[in-house]
Amino acid sequence: MSNVPITIAAEGLIDTAVLRRLVRDAGLIPGVEFGKRGKGKLDKQLMGFNNAARIGPWLVARDLDHDAACASALRRKLLAEPAPYMCFRIVVREVEAWLLADADAFADHFKLSKGQLSAAPEQIDDAKGSMLSLLKKISSRADREAMVRIDRSGQISGIGPEFNSRLTQFATNVWRPAKAATRSDSLSRTLRRIEDLRLKLAQKAQ
Repeated sequence: MSNVPITIAAEGLIDTAVLRRLVRDAGLIPGVEFGKRGKGKLDKQLMGFNNAARIGPWLVARDLDHDAACASALRRKLLAEPAPYMCFRIVVREVEAWLLADADAFADHFKLSKGQLSAAPEQIDDAKGSMLSLLKKISSRADREAMVRIDRSGQISGIGPEFNSRLTQFATNVWRPAKAATRSDSLSRTLRRIEDLRLKLAQKAQ
């Protein structure tokens, strides 16, 4: 294991928890965390992060959303020349898709039917919205209201007060990235790039 901490940057709390989990699963040490203030702020800070990655390792993730035709196009647009120790990844289309990709764990943890989850989460146009629609079906009222805000007409009006904390707990302790990667190409590629970074750090330490 490399004893050099990996600096993490992402759009929000859940994204950061996901990256932290990936770093740990790779046998690396999560370090200082940046971002958590949305993609606009992250994009503006990206060049500074890249400069820092000339010296130390960074893992940065940004949602694709609908900002480019594909992940590679957005990656080239935002960071055409990554520094030697920069691992910059584009999530297709949102980090919620990576969590939904482990359908068994998600369904079991939130007491849902696995059949309700998509077999191709990267093809979901709005993964966060799809996740909220699923969570709206939780049978326990207390758990449902903790995750999803529902207005008087029965429509979803936003995330519940414990959405971030419960999704973070799921990503940290329950979610299985290797399993999820079988249904998410962008996650599978990210795992490979993190492994490349691990090997690069190991070689540097020799």
